[in-house]
Amino acid sequence: MRRHHAVELPDDHGLVEDRAGDRGRQLGGDQPASVTPVSTLMIADICKQAGVPDGVVNVVTGPGGEVGEELATHPDIGKVAFTGSTEVGRRIMQLASGTIKKVTLELGGKSPNIILEDAELETAALGALFGTFMHQGQICESGTRVLVRRSSTTPSSTR
Repeated sequence: MRRHHAVELPDDHGLVEDRAGDRGRQLGGDQPASVTPVSTLMIADICKQAGVPDGVVNVVTGPGGEVGEELATHPDIGKVAFTGSTEVGRRIMQLASGTIKKVTLELGGKSPNIILEDAELETAALGALFGTFMHQGQICESGTRVLVRRSSTTPSSTR
C-alpha cells in the first residue's frame, strides 16, 4: 500500500508526494491551479526528459475544488499543502480532518514591505514596487502592503 503526502512547490502549486513505504521511494504528483496547469505539465515533461522514472512525478489537472477535495479526503493521501485563500484553506483543513492527515497551509498573503526611517525612500519605493508586482503579484511573498514610519515622509517624498 502506498501512502501519499503533499508538499509545496515554490511556484504555489500543491505537490502530492507518494511515499512507497517498503520500497523507500518518494513519488510525487501535483494538482496545479486549474486555470494555469501548463507550467506544471512542463515541469513533469522536463522530469521525464531528464530520465525520472514513470510514476515518480504525476500531474493531476482539473477543477481545483473537485480535485482538491478528492486529495484532501482520500485515505491514501497522508499530507496536503496549500497556498491560497483563508476560506479554501479552512475547507481543506475540515476535509483533511476526516482522515486525520497532516496539513500545511500558507494563507492570506498580506506580506508587508517595511521601510525604515533611515532608508533612501526612492530606492525603497522602487524595491517595494518590484516586490509587489514581480510575477504580477501572484506569488506568496508578494509585498501587498507598504509600511513607512510617518516621520520618514515629507511633502516632497510623497510622490
